[in-house]
Amino acid sequence: MIDDRTRHDIPLSRRLDLLFRVWRASDGTERSHDDVARAVSIATATTVSADDMASFRRGTRPIPANVVEALAEIFPSSREYLLDDTAAPRLHTQLTLIDELVSGGIRGVRLRGGDEDTDPERLTAVLRELRERRERSVGLN
Repeated sequence: MIDDRTRHDIPLSRRLDLLFRVWRASDGTERSHDDVARAVSIATATTVSADDMASFRRGTRPIPANVVEALAEIFPSSREYLLDDTAAPRLHTQLTLIDELVSGGIRGVRLRGGDEDTDPERLTAVLRELRERRERSVGLN
């Protein structure tokens, strides 16, 4: 779960990494750094390389403001996720849940709307635990 200290400080690199994991190419694979770098280069009219994109994602280089703006347009997510530090935690929780569903190989899910007992962070933790157990059991065989 995201604690109060983390809730307001999700590094931009961590948000970008999550976007790569969640918003995949049409064939289901993670979008390549080269593909995203090309799209950013076109959007910003500057040269951004795949190595630059990997560095931004790892957090080893700061992401220039014009690149952040372009990334907010390229990934089909709320612009607020990359551009608004106060909105990012709410969206991060939702995207983390999606990432866990995708990572767990779940192909479809149906959640009821309005269920006040459904905590996305708790659901994400349960799904993560189930996936990790499955991965451990497969690794032991």
